[in-house]
Amino acid sequence: GLYTSGFDCINWEKIIPNIKYYATLADSMPSYAWNSKKVDYQPSFDQMVSVCNQFSPPKHAFLGHKLPNTQEHLWVNTITLDKFSFLKGHVAHGAIVVPGAIFISMATEVAREFGCSKIQNFDVLQAMTLAEDQLLILSTHFNATTKEIKISSKKDGVWTTHAKGFIVSVSSEKQFQ
Repeated sequence: GLYTSGFDCINWEKIIPNIKYYATLADSMPSYAWNSKKVDYQPSFDQMVSVCNQFSPPKHAFLGHKLPNTQEHLWVNTITLDKFSFLKGHVAHGAIVVPGAIFISMATEVAREFGCSKIQNFDVLQAMTLAEDQLLILSTHFNATTKEIKISSKKDGVWTTHAKGFIVSVSSEKQFQ
């Protein structure tokens, strides 16, 4: 337009009252050097868990959601007694314990997703206990190369592996890719 071509015939005071105040205010602000470099943002594991838990319910209540765009197969979930109140009745030696059958159920669901029918050498290594008002982050990791499945939890910033084993494909190896 005319203004950008050097014709200063517009009475800006009539259009924007107190424009001199706003212009002074803008001049006093520090300039911002725009940085056009591409930033490869990598959210933390906890941030990914939080985002995943905002979606619709997962196929398997304990397995949780499969994280997108991960190089390996990883499912995450949060475990609380409010979310899984039936666990309050599963007490051993005074502690609320997640039943080992749940780990087997989780591994079975992963196997089903890959069209497999067998889980081998599945060991429960450590009991998963849960206290009132405690949040556990549950992670299920499947390595397609080694066929190993590992179920772990994060409590108070510390990761513990609770169960691991192998998923066996009776048919072709292509199912794990």
